[in-house]
Amino acid sequence: MNFKEFLIKNVMNSFFISVTFICIGMAIVGSTFEPDKRFSYGGFLAPILFGMAASIPSLVMYSRHELTVGETIFRKILHLLLPELTINGILFLNGAPVNLSVTISLAVMIFVIDVAVNIVMYINDLRSAELINRGIHQIQFEKDK
Repeated sequence: MNFKEFLIKNVMNSFFISVTFICIGMAIVGSTFEPDKRFSYGGFLAPILFGMAASIPSLVMYSRHELTVGETIFRKILHLLLPELTINGILFLNGAPVNLSVTISLAVMIFVIDVAVNIVMYINDLRSAELINRGIHQIQFEKDK
């Protein structure tokens, strides 16, 4: 897969899935820690910006060659740590509350979102592979007739 295909298939899918889960996570964490707080229309941009911050680390998974199991595990761990550092860094630099319980909740939320994004993308890839395999099987079946 070339870089352009990887960018469209993996990073863009990761972005849209991340934004969805970030909206859900923001609603849960926000209603837990600050249920009376309201935000302006600018608050609607936060999931998009955090989605970009969470999706850009997906680039570490790109490789022109097939990755070994060890390389894949290392890159997955790096991919898990980069969004944690990036998003928490952005929040810290913008003066977000530095309360330990909020920081831990955000770290857990980022982890859960990252796992959920990977599960959704895995299911999507699995369905695509099944469609391709069915098509190949059908072509072979018609060829054998």
